[in-house]
Amino acid sequence: MPSLIVSNDGEGVRVDRHLRRVGFYFPQNLFEKWSRQGKLVLNGAKAKASARLREGDTLSFPDDAIPLPPPEEITPLSLTQQEAEVLVHSMGVFEDDAILVLNKPSGLATQGGTGQKISVDNLLKACSPSQRLRLTHRIDKETSGLLLIAKNLQTATALTNAFRDRRVRKTYMAVCKGIFENKHGLIDSPLGRSESALEKMSTSGKKVREALTYFDVIEEKKGLVWVVLSPKTGRTHQLRVHMSDLGHPILGDRKYGGPSAKRLMLHAWKIEFTLHGKDYAFEAQLPSEF
Repeated sequence: MPSLIVSNDGEGVRVDRHLRRVGFYFPQNLFEKWSRQGKLVLNGAKAKASARLREGDTLSFPDDAIPLPPPEEITPLSLTQQEAEVLVHSMGVFEDDAILVLNKPSGLATQGGTGQKISVDNLLKACSPSQRLRLTHRIDKETSGLLLIAKNLQTATALTNAFRDRRVRKTYMAVCKGIFENKHGLIDSPLGRSESALEKMSTSGKKVREALTYFDVIEEKKGLVWVVLSPKTGRTHQLRVHMSDLGHPILGDRKYGGPSAKRLMLHAWKIEFTLHGKDYAFEAQLPSEF
C-alpha cells in the first residue's frame, strides 16, 4: 500500500479531503468502499473516510488505485478507458450477465446535456466501448443512490417495460424539516410542467399527469425529519415537489424551497424487481451526510 505522512496543513482535516488536497482525486464512493473493506488505513488501523487527521499520522490506501484528474479538468474526452472503469467500479453494487447496479453519488448527472462535463452515460460509453450499456431509468443529478444499467437489449426492454408498468418497487430516504401532522400517508397530486419556469414541475402545471407517493416518517430529531418515500409513479422531480407541497421541502432543494444544506438530502435507497424470472433486491448504503 502506498503511504503518506500527514503534514501540519492536514491537522484536523478528514481523510478523504486531505487525500484530494494532495492530488488524489478518488470518487467518494471509492473512499467509502475502501473504509468498509479495511483498505483505508490510518496508523496501522482501519479508518473511516470521515476520520480526522493529526500531524505525523501515516495514511495508506490501495496500491492499485488510479487517481483521477481534478474534477474541473474532467471531460468525457479527457478520461481514459481505465480511468472511466475506476469511476464506474467505485459505484458498483452488483453485476451479472444481464445488469449492472450502481450507487450514483450526488452531483453526478445520469445523462449528459448542456453544461454537463461528465455523466454516468458518458462513463459507461468510455469504459465499455465495445458493449453498449443502457440506462433504464434516471435519477436527478443532485440525488444519490441506485441506478439500473442493462447489459443487453433484451434486458433493457424488459426493465423499461417493468418501470412503465410499475413493477419496479423503489424506496428513497429524504431528510426534511418541521413537524409532520401525519406520520404516514399517500400523496396523490398530479404533476406537470410549471407555467412560470419550464425547468420546474408543479401540481398546477401544464398537462398534469397522475403522481402518487407514499411517505412514512421514521425519525424526528432536532427539527429534522427522516422520511421514507415510495413513489408509485415516476414523474420528473416527483418526490421533491410532493414534499414541498406538503410543506416539508427536502433539505438542500433550492429549486423547490428547501432549507440550505451541502447537498440535496434525497437518496435512492432500495429497489426490487423481477427480471427474466429471477427476483432482485438491492440497497445502497446511506451516505455519511444522512
